[in-house]
Parts: sequence; structure tokens; C-alpha cells
Amino acid sequence: MAFEWLTNAVGDFAGWIVGTGALGTPSAASMQASIDATDAALRDLNETDYGPGGRIYESIAERRGQAAADNANALVMQHDTPTNVSEQLAAAGREGAQGGLQTGLNLPFSFVRSVPWQVWFFGAIALFLWLGGGVWLVKKSRGILAR
Repeated sequence: MAFEWLTNAVGDFAGWIVGTGALGTPSAASMQASIDATDAALRDLNETDYGPGGRIYESIAERRGQAAADNANALVMQHDTPTNVSEQLAAAGREGAQGGLQTGLNLPFSFVRSVPWQVWFFGAIALFLWLGGGVWLVKKSRGILAR
């Protein structure tokens, strides 16, 4: 994209503004702390419930067998959360800026494409006549006929 530097700059700035808490939002540090605490709590719950001897693990083992319970435990333990909130905010800002710029650049072309060609054709004729094209045609035809 031709304006990638612009969308990156705007997106990084937007991510920085949101991340600093300047708009009344929580700062990136407090969001990161909250995410880390929630992630740790979820990991503990998953280990308790999905680990061997856990309520969900035993239920799966009882209904589908030990291998299915082990697979469910492995799948749940692969859980991943964003590690850096500041990077996530900047990436979201860049994505939003790129979408806004792309929409703004496409708007005139979408308008031109939405008007039928007949309207453009008759509009061009009307503009030609309005700017004096009719008089020019009359003078041109008289000059050709007089020769």
C-alpha cells in the first residue's frame, strides 16, 4: 500500500494514546497486569479441572476414555494470551487507520462506479453545451458550409 507509512504512524500514535491512559482508558501497564492475573487464574482453574483427577478430566475419561481426557487436557493447556498489550494496541490502531484510509481513498471511485454511464454521457453533453459548445458548433458548421 502506498500510504503504509502513514497508517503505521497514525496507528502507532493511536495505540500509544490509548496505552498511556490519556483518554480515560486504563494504561497499558494496568491492562497487562490485569491480563496476566486473569491468565494465571484461568491456568489454575484449567489445571484443577482438566488435569488428571479434575472434575472435567474424570468426566471425559468416564465417557470417552483416558486418551480423550489426555487430549482435552493438552488442548486446554495450549491456551495462549497476548503477551504485550502495547504491541496489540499499536497493531489494532494500525489496522483501524489502514481501514479508514482505504475507505476514504475508495469513496470517490465507488461513487463514480455507482452512476450509470448514460448519466455521465448526457452530463458531458450538457456540460459541453453549457460551456458554449453549441455556439462553437454553429460557428464551425457555418464556416464549413461557407467554403
